[in-house]
Amino acid sequence: MDLGASTAPWVTFGFLLAVSASRGVRTPRKAIFVSTGTVAAYLLAWLVLYHLLFVLRFSLPLRDGWREAAPWLVAAVPACPILGAVAALSHKPGRLGDTCLAAPIAWTLPEALGSVGLGWSAVAAIVIPVAVFVALLIRMARAERRVHALTLLTAAVALGALGVALFPVVRSLIHS
Repeated sequence: MDLGASTAPWVTFGFLLAVSASRGVRTPRKAIFVSTGTVAAYLLAWLVLYHLLFVLRFSLPLRDGWREAAPWLVAAVPACPILGAVAALSHKPGRLGDTCLAAPIAWTLPEALGSVGLGWSAVAAIVIPVAVFVALLIRMARAERRVHALTLLTAAVALGALGVALFPVVRSLIHS
């Protein structure tokens, strides 16, 4: 494993922050705004600092770090409103909220399956933090509303399969 191991735990942590920040916000529109701002601040700061660490660790010129960071920043900008909306809608009762809670599994499964060839420690480095974050998300949701386990499981399987199918396409768009 190299510097970052995987993006899934980091994105899931940002999602957890966004869900937490939008908790208790009265209107869905305002909750989406708060969640989007939280995800954007976290993800963009994380990407810049991660690539700065890359530059410092390998004693590279800043332009090399920027060349590595630019595709990820371009991908993060449209992802922030999507993640913010999903985080805000996870507070809704019923199928929509349960499906939104299952979203972290969709972006974790492809990376976890892809790292199987690197060994079980690589898989554990991805799956364990995400499992903890998802458990925290479910616990927070259960404090607000009823969470249906069957809906959550069905959404996790369906979104995970979609994530596995789309992962090669999305990964090919981000050259690093």
